[in-house]
Amino acid sequence: MPQFHDFSPQKWRKLFPVTDHSVYVNHAACSPVSTRVRTRIENLLEDSSTTAVDNFPRWLETRENLRGLAAQLTNAKPSQIAFVKNTSEGLNILASGLSWKTGERILLADCEFPSNVYPFLNLKKHGVEIDFVKSKNGFLNITDFERMITPGTRLLSVSFVEFVNGFKNDLKTLGELCRRRGIIFCVDSIQGLGAVPLDVEKFQIDYLANGGHKWLMGPAGIGLIYVRDHLFDKIKPQHVGWLSVKDAWNFFDYELDLLDDAKRFETATENWLGVYGLQASLELLLEVGIDNIYRHLMNLTGILAEGLRQNGLIIASSQEPIHRSGIISFRSGSAERTKNIFEYLTKNHIISSFREDMIRISPHFYNTEDEMREIIRMINTFSQP
Repeated sequence: MPQFHDFSPQKWRKLFPVTDHSVYVNHAACSPVSTRVRTRIENLLEDSSTTAVDNFPRWLETRENLRGLAAQLTNAKPSQIAFVKNTSEGLNILASGLSWKTGERILLADCEFPSNVYPFLNLKKHGVEIDFVKSKNGFLNITDFERMITPGTRLLSVSFVEFVNGFKNDLKTLGELCRRRGIIFCVDSIQGLGAVPLDVEKFQIDYLANGGHKWLMGPAGIGLIYVRDHLFDKIKPQHVGWLSVKDAWNFFDYELDLLDDAKRFETATENWLGVYGLQASLELLLEVGIDNIYRHLMNLTGILAEGLRQNGLIIASSQEPIHRSGIISFRSGSAERTKNIFEYLTKNHIISSFREDMIRISPHFYNTEDEMREIIRMINTFSQP
């Protein structure tokens, strides 16, 4: 893995043609795919239309390689990784697969993206109660989680990074809390994985779900879950297919003998275009180095924060090191003026997001310091009479 002092975003920019016409800082919404991802998918399509129409053994081999890459990225075992369509599907596997008793409780935060809420709200029909920790200005406090835990709390689900303002939760402390209290610890990691180091062992995560189209920079429609071993038998798959079982190629056996690892949650024909694309993307991210990416993003968002303060703008993202991520959100004194700034940036080919009356900037490893200064310059230009 390259050391940070050797890191330069210029080395990677040629892989992202979006840089030819835009300052793209919207990776918290959707990442542009690299030319490596595009080429990998195009090669698969070429093979599938010419000489290797049915190349199932190679497709399976590629998926196992991707499984290893995902395990490396999260410090998991390959046997603990399964592939899904998106974060919502991943969280639904957990929510619907556990056996629930009336009165059991789930603890969530009130600032979560709906993907990390609706699968659990859907359990209220089974008598499950949902408790929400209240955020303060979009920030979450460990003591508030601890205070909300009851004897009936069975599961706690939280985002690695909150989507509106980039608040990075202290997963290590939350994981320790859940382990002490015998609570299943679930993490929606889509706003951090690929840009911020994550270790499922260090953070004592029991279950993790992550779509591939944001910071992982893969195509849409492919994602992953991590399942700690002790949950394999506790989560009863609500959907199974011919590849969920041990003797899959014995077609007329009909013995529903599920696999012993996370592959039991994979059903049948995979999104092979997604598998190939995500494989190329994870190879690239691991080549660059997640530690390198995170340090670079801390530098870029630090430059932005300083420039925003000098312009009198209000930073909505935490500046405490433990809670910083690749997202920085800000606003002006009025929602209307903030929206006008956002539209001005967009008009000038600076691509970001407008969320909850705030502008959300989310660069990645190929973005440069000069691009951050260009964003500040554009805001200066907008503000001038």
